Amino acid sequence: MIGSIIMKSKKSKAFSLIELMVAMMVMGASLAGVLMLFSKGSVFIVQIESNDMVIGMLEEQVELIRQTHFDDIITNFFPTSTFNSTGFIQLDNPVGQITVDYPFGSTAPNDLIIRVTVTLSWDSDSGRTLSKSLVTYVTSGGMSS
Repeated sequence: MIGSIIMKSKKSKAFSLIELMVAMMVMGASLAGVLMLFSKGSVFIVQIESNDMVIGMLEEQVELIRQTHFDDIITNFFPTSTFNSTGFIQLDNPVGQITVDYPFGSTAPNDLIIRVTVTLSWDSDSGRTLSKSLVTYVTSGGMSS
């Protein structure tokens, strides 16, 4: 009887091969989940960086348009035109477009306000076409009050 108690206690201290395999599978699945989170996180960071870059380019283009005389904006950009920037080299198939319209429906040349929409579209790494736009309003009187 004493011998059988000693045998049982020795057996309970050791792991069986099946227990070790189950433990390794659980650890492997956990590690795979953590690695997948890191992978998705790095993709998300790249998307944020490209969005920040695109917004910066759009803001730069809007400022160039704001510095242009009102009549020249209508002459050069109405109704649509395209633009390029050196920063686009980092994007796949970038297309920049400027759309000028009259927000109140009139097309008379003496209107006092125009809406300028600057849009940039590009292909993402996943193959989808992404797009960002900024809108500004320009008055014939300029920015002065």
